[in-house]
Amino acid sequence: DKTYRLLWCEIEYFVRGYKDISDNNHRHIHQNIIDRQKTDNENDSSIYH
Repeated sequence: DKTYRLLWCEIEYFVRGYKDISDNNHRHIHQNIIDRQKTDNENDSSIYH
């Protein structure tokens, strides 16, 4: 029972850590998209000016 509980704690910790990592990656990707749109807009305006 003790071993099982320890294993479950490790699994829970791993899952929580994995979720945090994936959330951070998703946020990072979203930020990259926003930055890319900004640079695209700046490039477009520099072409016209």
